Amino acid sequence: MPFDAELYLRLAGERALASRESSERMSWGPVLTAARALVAVGAIEAGAAQTVVDDYDLAADLRGPERRVAGMRMRGRTRLAAAHRAAAPPAPLPAPRVVACDRMLETAAEQIRVRSVSVGPRSVSVAVVVTERIPGQSGPGPGWQGGGPSQIRLADDRGTTVTASFTGGGSDREWRGHFRSDAPLAADTRWIEVEGDRVELGAGSSAAEVSIVSLPGDDPAMSYLWRQVAAQRQRHGPPGMLADAIDALAAAGRLDPDGQQLAGLAAVLDALAQPGGPGWPGRGWFGPGGPGPGRPGPGRPGPGGTVLPEPWRSLLAGRGRANGPVGAVAIGAATPSFGGGLSVLVLVLQSEPEGFQVEVETSAELGHLPFASVVDERAELTWWAADDRGGHYLGETSNWSSSQDGYEGTIDFWPALDPRAAVLELMPTAVTERAVITVPLPWAAGR
Repeated sequence: MPFDAELYLRLAGERALASRESSERMSWGPVLTAARALVAVGAIEAGAAQTVVDDYDLAADLRGPERRVAGMRMRGRTRLAAAHRAAAPPAPLPAPRVVACDRMLETAAEQIRVRSVSVGPRSVSVAVVVTERIPGQSGPGPGWQGGGPSQIRLADDRGTTVTASFTGGGSDREWRGHFRSDAPLAADTRWIEVEGDRVELGAGSSAAEVSIVSLPGDDPAMSYLWRQVAAQRQRHGPPGMLADAIDALAAAGRLDPDGQQLAGLAAVLDALAQPGGPGWPGRGWFGPGGPGPGRPGPGRPGPGGTVLPEPWRSLLAGRGRANGPVGAVAIGAATPSFGGGLSVLVLVLQSEPEGFQVEVETSAELGHLPFASVVDERAELTWWAADDRGGHYLGETSNWSSSQDGYEGTIDFWPALDPRAAVLELMPTAVTERAVITVPLPWAAGR
Protein backbone atom coordinates (compact mmCIF):
# COMPACT_ATOMS: atom_id res chain seq x y z
CA MET A 1 0.00 0.00 0.00
CA PRO A 2 1.52 3.38 -0.98
CA PHE A 3 2.49 5.74 1.83
CA ASP A 4 -0.05 8.53 2.44
CA ALA A 5 1.89 11.37 4.07
CA GLU A 6 -1.14 13.52 4.89
CA LEU A 7 -2.93 10.60 6.55
CA TYR A 8 0.22 9.82 8.53
CA LEU A 9 0.39 13.41 9.83
CA ARG A 10 -3.30 13.57 10.73
CA LEU A 11 -3.12 10.31 12.65
CA ALA A 12 -0.09 11.68 14.51
CA GLY A 13 -2.11 14.79 15.33
CA GLU A 14 -5.06 12.77 16.63
CA ARG A 15 -2.76 10.71 18.87
CA ALA A 16 -1.18 13.89 20.23
CA LEU A 17 -4.56 15.49 21.00
CA ALA A 18 -5.69 12.35 22.79
CA SER A 19 -2.58 12.33 24.96
CA ARG A 20 -1.16 14.78 27.46
CA GLU A 21 0.58 16.54 24.60
CA SER A 22 -2.71 18.32 23.91
CA SER A 23 -1.86 20.56 26.87
CA GLU A 24 1.13 21.94 24.95
CA ARG A 25 1.31 23.81 21.67
CA MET A 26 1.91 21.55 18.70
CA SER A 27 4.88 23.68 17.68
CA TRP A 28 7.27 21.17 19.22
CA GLY A 29 5.04 18.13 18.83
CA PRO A 30 5.20 15.07 16.58
CA VAL A 31 3.04 16.58 13.83
CA LEU A 32 5.39 19.48 13.08
CA THR A 33 8.51 17.33 13.51
CA ALA A 34 7.20 14.64 11.16
CA ALA A 35 5.90 17.24 8.68
CA ARG A 36 9.30 18.91 8.40
CA ALA A 37 11.03 15.59 7.83
CA LEU A 38 8.55 14.45 5.17
CA VAL A 39 8.74 17.79 3.35
CA ALA A 40 12.54 17.63 3.39
CA VAL A 41 12.57 14.29 1.51
CA GLY A 42 9.77 15.25 -0.90
CA ALA A 43 7.15 12.90 0.54
CA ILE A 44 4.59 15.74 0.77
CA GLU A 45 4.33 19.30 -0.51
CA ALA A 46 5.10 22.03 2.04
CA GLY A 47 1.69 23.70 1.59
CA ALA A 48 -0.26 20.51 2.28
CA ALA A 49 1.86 19.71 5.33
CA GLN A 50 1.49 23.27 6.66
CA THR A 51 -2.32 22.97 6.43
CA VAL A 52 -2.25 19.85 8.60
CA VAL A 53 0.08 21.46 11.17
CA ASP A 54 -2.11 24.58 11.34
CA ASP A 55 -5.23 22.45 11.85
CA TYR A 56 -3.77 20.67 14.86
CA ASP A 57 -2.12 23.82 16.21
CA LEU A 58 -5.58 25.41 16.26
CA ALA A 59 -7.10 22.31 17.85
CA ALA A 60 -4.49 22.44 20.63
CA ASP A 61 -5.06 26.18 21.15
CA LEU A 62 -8.83 25.67 21.47
CA ARG A 63 -8.17 23.21 24.28
CA GLY A 64 -6.25 25.90 26.15
CA PRO A 65 -8.14 29.23 26.05
CA GLU A 66 -5.31 31.13 27.72
CA ARG A 67 -3.06 30.28 24.75
CA ARG A 68 -5.61 30.84 22.00
CA VAL A 69 -4.85 34.49 21.20
CA ALA A 70 -1.07 34.02 21.44
CA GLY A 71 -1.24 30.97 19.18
CA MET A 72 -3.30 32.74 16.55
CA ARG A 73 -0.96 35.72 16.57
CA MET A 74 2.06 33.48 16.15
CA ARG A 75 0.48 31.63 13.21
CA GLY A 76 -0.51 34.92 11.63
CA ARG A 77 3.00 36.30 11.94
CA THR A 78 4.72 33.22 10.53
CA ARG A 79 2.21 32.98 7.67
CA LEU A 80 2.70 36.66 6.84
CA ALA A 81 6.51 36.28 6.84
CA ALA A 82 6.33 33.22 4.58
CA ALA A 83 3.94 34.96 2.17
CA HIS A 84 6.18 38.01 2.04
CA ARG A 85 9.23 35.91 1.18
CA ALA A 86 7.32 34.03 -1.51
CA ALA A 87 5.85 37.17 -3.09
CA ALA A 88 9.02 39.27 -3.14
CA PRO A 89 12.35 37.51 -2.54
CA PRO A 90 14.57 39.96 -0.67
CA ALA A 91 17.29 41.79 -2.59
CA PRO A 92 20.95 41.14 -1.69
CA LEU A 93 22.26 43.39 1.05
CA PRO A 94 24.76 46.13 0.14
CA ALA A 95 28.18 45.89 1.79
CA PRO A 96 28.85 48.83 4.13
CA ARG A 97 32.11 50.24 5.43
CA VAL A 98 32.88 48.37 8.66
CA VAL A 99 35.50 49.32 11.25
CA ALA A 100 36.32 47.20 14.29
CA CYS A 101 36.72 49.17 17.53
CA ASP A 102 37.27 48.64 21.23
CA ARG A 103 36.46 51.96 22.84
CA MET A 104 34.84 52.58 26.23
CA LEU A 105 32.63 55.67 26.50
CA GLU A 106 30.68 57.04 29.43
CA THR A 107 27.51 59.05 29.57
CA ALA A 108 25.71 60.32 32.63
CA ALA A 109 23.72 57.11 32.84
CA GLU A 110 25.65 54.44 30.93
CA GLN A 111 28.98 52.93 30.04
CA ILE A 112 29.11 52.08 26.34
CA ARG A 113 31.74 49.75 24.93
CA VAL A 114 31.86 50.34 21.16
CA ARG A 115 32.77 47.09 19.39
CA SER A 116 32.35 48.11 15.74
CA VAL A 117 30.93 50.80 13.49
CA SER A 118 29.12 50.05 10.23
CA VAL A 119 28.50 52.99 7.88
CA GLY A 120 26.04 52.03 5.15
CA PRO A 121 24.14 53.79 2.38
CA ARG A 122 20.94 54.07 4.45
CA SER A 123 22.00 53.99 8.09
CA VAL A 124 24.79 53.77 10.64
CA SER A 125 25.02 50.85 13.05
CA VAL A 126 27.20 50.85 16.18
CA ALA A 127 27.67 47.47 17.87
CA VAL A 128 27.86 47.97 21.62
CA VAL A 129 27.83 46.47 25.08
CA VAL A 130 25.95 48.88 27.36
CA THR A 131 26.10 48.88 31.16
CA GLU A 132 23.96 51.23 33.19
CA ARG A 133 25.80 53.13 35.88
CA ILE A 134 25.05 55.63 38.62
CA PRO A 135 26.69 59.03 37.94
CA GLY A 136 29.83 59.36 40.04
CA GLN A 137 30.12 55.62 40.68
CA SER A 138 32.15 53.04 38.78
CA GLY A 139 29.74 50.17 39.19
CA PRO A 140 26.50 49.41 37.34
CA GLY A 141 23.30 51.09 38.37
CA PRO A 142 20.03 49.56 39.55
CA GLY A 143 18.78 48.74 36.05
CA TRP A 144 16.74 50.24 33.25
CA GLN A 145 13.51 48.96 34.76
CA GLY A 146 13.03 46.70 31.72
CA GLY A 147 13.37 49.54 29.22
CA GLY A 148 16.92 48.98 28.03
CA PRO A 149 19.33 51.65 26.76
CA SER A 150 17.97 54.96 25.48
CA GLN A 151 18.55 56.65 22.14
CA ILE A 152 21.89 58.26 21.38
CA ARG A 153 23.14 60.97 19.00
CA LEU A 154 25.73 60.22 16.32
CA ALA A 155 27.63 62.78 14.22
CA ASP A 156 30.20 62.64 11.41
CA ASP A 157 33.13 64.91 10.52
CA ARG A 158 30.85 67.03 8.30
CA GLY A 159 28.68 68.03 11.24
CA THR A 160 25.73 65.84 10.23
CA THR A 161 23.83 64.50 13.24
CA VAL A 162 21.45 61.54 13.42
CA THR A 163 19.54 59.76 16.18
CA ALA A 164 20.19 56.06 16.74
CA SER A 165 17.86 53.66 18.56
CA PHE A 166 18.89 50.49 20.35
CA THR A 167 18.00 46.92 19.33
CA GLY A 168 19.30 43.89 21.16
CA GLY A 169 18.87 42.01 24.39
CA GLY A 170 20.16 41.81 27.92
CA SER A 171 19.30 42.14 31.59
CA ASP A 172 18.96 44.89 34.18
CA ARG A 173 22.75 45.34 34.20
CA GLU A 174 24.05 44.74 30.69
CA TRP A 175 22.64 44.89 27.18
CA ARG A 176 24.30 43.78 23.92
CA GLY A 177 23.15 44.91 20.51
CA HIS A 178 23.28 47.85 18.10
CA PHE A 179 22.46 51.53 18.02
CA ARG A 180 21.09 52.03 14.51
CA SER A 181 20.19 55.35 12.91
CA ASP A 182 17.29 55.98 10.53
CA ALA A 183 19.48 58.12 8.23
CA PRO A 184 23.04 57.81 6.91
CA LEU A 185 26.25 59.63 7.76
CA ALA A 186 29.14 60.30 5.37
CA ALA A 187 30.56 56.98 4.17
CA ASP A 188 34.14 58.30 4.28
CA THR A 189 33.91 60.10 7.62
CA ARG A 190 37.18 59.99 9.57
CA TRP A 191 35.38 59.60 12.87
CA ILE A 192 31.96 59.55 14.45
CA GLU A 193 30.84 61.19 17.66
CA VAL A 194 28.80 59.12 20.09
CA GLU A 195 27.03 61.48 22.47
CA GLY A 196 29.88 63.96 21.93
CA ASP A 197 32.75 61.48 22.41
CA ARG A 198 34.81 60.98 19.26
CA VAL A 199 35.56 57.46 17.96
CA GLU A 200 38.27 57.44 15.31
CA LEU A 201 37.58 55.24 12.30
CA GLY A 202 40.82 53.75 11.10
CA ALA A 203 41.35 50.86 8.69
CA GLY A 204 38.11 49.44 7.39
CA SER A 205 36.92 46.05 6.26
CA SER A 206 39.29 43.13 5.71
CA ALA A 207 39.99 41.54 2.34
CA ALA A 208 37.36 38.83 2.76
CA GLU A 209 36.46 36.66 -0.24
CA VAL A 210 32.91 35.43 -0.84
CA SER A 211 31.72 32.45 -2.85
CA ILE A 212 28.62 30.25 -3.11
CA VAL A 213 29.02 26.47 -3.31
CA SER A 214 26.49 23.69 -3.86
CA LEU A 215 26.23 20.97 -1.24
CA PRO A 216 26.72 17.35 -2.28
CA GLY A 217 23.53 15.44 -3.06
CA ASP A 218 23.74 12.99 -0.16
CA ASP A 219 20.92 10.82 1.16
CA PRO A 220 18.09 13.36 1.79
CA ALA A 221 16.85 11.67 4.95
CA MET A 222 20.24 11.52 6.68
CA SER A 223 21.12 15.02 5.45
CA TYR A 224 17.95 16.27 7.09
CA LEU A 225 18.72 14.55 10.41
CA TRP A 226 22.28 15.87 10.47
CA ARG A 227 20.93 19.38 9.89
CA GLN A 228 18.72 19.00 12.94
CA VAL A 229 21.72 18.13 15.06
CA ALA A 230 23.57 21.21 13.78
CA ALA A 231 20.56 23.55 14.14
CA GLN A 232 21.01 25.08 17.58
CA ARG A 233 17.35 25.92 18.02
CA GLN A 234 16.50 22.22 18.05
CA ARG A 235 18.22 21.63 21.37
CA HIS A 236 15.31 23.42 23.06
CA GLY A 237 12.91 20.75 21.81
CA PRO A 238 11.47 17.88 23.86
CA PRO A 239 13.05 14.44 24.29
CA GLY A 240 12.23 12.12 21.42
CA MET A 241 12.19 14.86 18.77
CA LEU A 242 14.51 13.01 16.41
CA ALA A 243 12.60 9.80 17.09
CA ASP A 244 9.45 11.40 15.64
CA ALA A 245 11.37 12.43 12.51
CA ILE A 246 12.99 9.00 12.18
CA ASP A 247 9.63 7.23 12.56
CA ALA A 248 8.12 9.40 9.80
CA LEU A 249 11.05 8.86 7.44
CA ALA A 250 11.00 5.11 8.08
CA ALA A 251 7.23 4.94 7.51
CA ALA A 252 7.73 6.76 4.19
CA GLY A 253 10.36 4.20 3.17
CA ARG A 254 13.13 6.84 3.08
CA LEU A 255 15.22 5.55 5.99
CA ASP A 256 16.30 2.23 7.51
CA PRO A 257 15.58 2.58 11.25
CA ASP A 258 18.18 -0.10 12.02
CA GLY A 259 20.84 1.39 9.73
CA GLN A 260 24.39 1.97 10.87
CA GLN A 261 24.14 5.66 10.02
CA LEU A 262 21.74 6.22 12.92
CA ALA A 263 24.27 4.68 15.30
CA GLY A 264 26.76 7.27 14.07
CA LEU A 265 24.21 10.03 14.66
CA ALA A 266 23.63 8.78 18.21
CA ALA A 267 27.38 8.68 18.86
CA VAL A 268 27.76 12.32 17.84
CA LEU A 269 24.88 13.37 20.10
CA ASP A 270 26.39 11.42 22.99
CA ALA A 271 29.74 13.15 22.45
CA LEU A 272 28.15 16.61 22.19
CA ALA A 273 26.28 16.10 25.45
CA GLN A 274 29.46 15.44 27.44
CA PRO A 275 30.84 18.13 29.80
CA GLY A 276 32.62 20.92 27.98
CA GLY A 277 30.21 20.97 25.06
CA PRO A 278 27.56 23.57 24.29
CA GLY A 279 24.72 21.71 26.01
CA TRP A 280 23.23 19.33 23.44
CA PRO A 281 20.71 16.96 25.05
CA GLY A 282 22.33 13.72 23.85
CA ARG A 283 20.45 10.62 22.82
CA GLY A 284 17.37 11.76 24.73
CA TRP A 285 16.37 13.23 21.38
CA PHE A 286 15.83 9.70 20.14
CA GLY A 287 13.57 8.76 23.02
CA PRO A 288 14.32 6.06 25.61
CA GLY A 289 17.47 4.09 24.82
CA GLY A 290 18.31 5.76 21.53
CA PRO A 291 18.77 3.88 18.24
CA GLY A 292 20.84 0.73 18.36
CA PRO A 293 22.40 1.18 21.82
CA GLY A 294 25.92 -0.22 21.98
CA ARG A 295 26.12 -0.93 18.25
CA PRO A 296 29.26 0.45 16.58
CA GLY A 297 28.87 2.19 13.25
CA PRO A 298 30.28 4.99 11.09
CA GLY A 299 31.32 7.68 13.54
CA ARG A 300 30.58 5.59 16.65
CA PRO A 301 33.74 4.37 18.40
CA GLY A 302 33.78 0.57 18.31
CA PRO A 303 36.18 -2.31 18.68
CA GLY A 304 37.81 -1.42 15.35
CA GLY A 305 38.62 2.11 16.51
CA THR A 306 35.98 3.82 14.34
CA VAL A 307 36.06 7.59 14.83
CA LEU A 308 33.38 10.25 14.67
CA PRO A 309 32.72 11.66 11.18
CA GLU A 310 33.84 15.11 10.14
CA PRO A 311 33.09 17.90 10.78
CA TRP A 312 32.01 16.63 14.19
CA ARG A 313 35.34 15.01 15.07
CA SER A 314 37.36 18.24 14.71
CA LEU A 315 34.55 20.25 16.34
CA LEU A 316 34.77 18.07 19.43
CA ALA A 317 38.57 18.12 19.37
CA GLY A 318 38.35 21.76 20.47
CA ARG A 319 36.17 20.96 23.48
CA GLY A 320 37.38 22.86 26.52
CA ARG A 321 39.68 25.18 24.56
CA ALA A 322 40.03 28.45 26.46
CA ASN A 323 43.04 30.07 24.82
CA GLY A 324 41.41 31.67 21.79
CA PRO A 325 42.99 34.87 20.50
CA VAL A 326 41.65 38.21 21.69
CA GLY A 327 40.83 40.68 18.94
CA ALA A 328 38.38 41.90 16.33
CA VAL A 329 38.26 41.69 12.54
CA ALA A 330 36.17 44.11 10.48
CA ILE A 331 34.75 42.06 7.60
CA GLY A 332 31.95 43.96 5.83
CA ALA A 333 31.28 41.20 3.29
CA ALA A 334 27.90 40.67 1.61
CA THR A 335 26.91 37.41 -0.06
CA PRO A 336 24.93 37.08 -3.28
CA SER A 337 21.52 35.44 -2.95
CA PHE A 338 21.72 31.74 -2.16
CA GLY A 339 19.58 28.99 -0.68
CA GLY A 340 16.35 30.22 -2.28
CA GLY A 341 16.79 33.98 -1.95
CA LEU A 342 18.79 34.50 1.25
CA SER A 343 21.53 37.10 1.53
CA VAL A 344 23.90 37.51 4.47
CA LEU A 345 26.01 40.49 5.47
CA VAL A 346 28.92 39.63 7.80
CA LEU A 347 30.04 42.73 9.68
CA VAL A 348 32.67 41.96 12.30
CA LEU A 349 34.25 39.03 14.14
CA GLN A 350 35.05 39.33 17.85
CA SER A 351 37.29 36.65 19.36
CA GLU A 352 37.71 35.93 23.08
CA PRO A 353 39.52 33.11 24.90
CA GLU A 354 36.30 31.07 25.38
CA GLY A 355 34.73 31.52 21.93
CA PHE A 356 34.02 33.98 19.15
CA GLN A 357 31.07 35.95 17.83
CA VAL A 358 30.15 37.27 14.40
CA GLU A 359 27.80 40.22 13.90
CA VAL A 360 25.54 39.59 10.89
CA GLU A 361 22.56 40.97 9.01
CA THR A 362 20.24 38.91 6.83
CA SER A 363 17.75 39.81 4.12
CA ALA A 364 15.04 37.52 5.51
CA GLU A 365 13.91 36.25 8.88
CA LEU A 366 15.64 32.92 9.36
CA GLY A 367 13.05 30.97 11.33
CA HIS A 368 14.81 31.69 14.61
CA LEU A 369 11.52 32.11 16.50
CA PRO A 370 11.61 29.19 18.94
CA PHE A 371 7.91 28.29 18.77
CA ALA A 372 6.98 29.10 15.18
CA SER A 373 5.08 26.26 13.49
CA VAL A 374 6.70 26.72 10.08
CA VAL A 375 7.04 23.56 8.01
CA ASP A 376 9.17 24.91 5.17
CA GLU A 377 12.70 25.24 6.55
CA ARG A 378 14.36 26.57 3.41
CA ALA A 379 14.65 30.02 5.01
CA GLU A 380 16.81 28.65 7.82
CA LEU A 381 20.56 28.49 8.10
CA THR A 382 23.03 26.49 10.11
CA TRP A 383 26.17 28.42 10.94
CA TRP A 384 29.40 26.52 10.37
CA ALA A 385 32.98 27.78 10.28
CA ALA A 386 36.31 26.11 9.46
CA ASP A 387 39.92 27.19 9.89
CA ASP A 388 43.03 26.46 7.86
CA ARG A 389 44.18 23.84 10.37
CA GLY A 390 41.24 21.50 9.86
CA GLY A 391 39.22 22.74 12.83
CA HIS A 392 35.44 23.24 12.66
CA TYR A 393 33.08 25.46 14.64
CA LEU A 394 29.30 25.65 15.04
CA GLY A 395 27.29 28.81 15.67
CA GLU A 396 24.02 29.74 17.35
CA THR A 397 21.95 32.89 16.85
CA SER A 398 21.51 35.34 19.73
CA ASN A 399 20.26 38.92 20.27
CA TRP A 400 18.22 38.73 17.07
CA SER A 401 16.08 41.69 15.99
CA SER A 402 14.61 43.41 12.96
CA SER A 403 15.74 46.67 11.40
CA GLN A 404 14.70 48.88 8.51
CA ASP A 405 17.14 47.03 6.24
CA GLY A 406 16.37 43.45 7.27
CA TYR A 407 17.33 41.42 10.32
CA GLU A 408 20.43 41.53 12.49
CA GLY A 409 21.99 39.65 15.32
CA THR A 410 24.98 37.81 16.70
CA ILE A 411 26.21 34.31 15.92
CA ASP A 412 27.96 32.75 18.92
CA PHE A 413 30.46 30.11 17.79
CA TRP A 414 31.82 27.15 19.74
CA PRO A 415 34.55 26.12 20.49
CA ALA A 416 37.08 28.92 20.83
CA LEU A 417 39.24 29.76 17.82
CA ASP A 418 42.46 27.79 17.42
CA PRO A 419 45.13 30.40 18.24
CA ARG A 420 47.32 28.98 15.46
CA ALA A 421 44.71 29.54 12.73
CA ALA A 422 45.57 32.15 10.08
CA VAL A 423 42.38 31.94 7.97
CA LEU A 424 38.76 31.34 8.91
CA GLU A 425 35.93 30.38 6.56
CA LEU A 426 32.48 31.43 7.78
CA MET A 427 29.84 29.20 6.19
CA PRO A 428 26.14 30.08 6.60
CA THR A 429 24.57 26.92 5.22
CA ALA A 430 21.14 26.45 3.63
CA VAL A 431 19.61 23.16 2.49
CA THR A 432 21.29 22.91 -0.91
CA GLU A 433 23.89 25.71 -0.88
CA ARG A 434 26.24 27.50 1.42
CA ALA A 435 28.05 30.82 1.32
CA VAL A 436 31.75 30.78 2.13
CA ILE A 437 33.27 34.00 3.49
CA THR A 438 37.05 33.59 3.72
CA VAL A 439 38.53 35.90 6.36
CA PRO A 440 42.28 36.40 7.00
CA LEU A 441 42.98 36.63 10.74
CA PRO A 442 45.29 39.63 11.29
CA TRP A 443 46.79 38.46 14.58
CA ALA A 444 48.31 35.48 12.73
CA ALA A 445 50.50 37.84 10.63
CA GLY A 446 52.48 38.88 13.69
CA ARG A 447 53.57 35.38 14.61
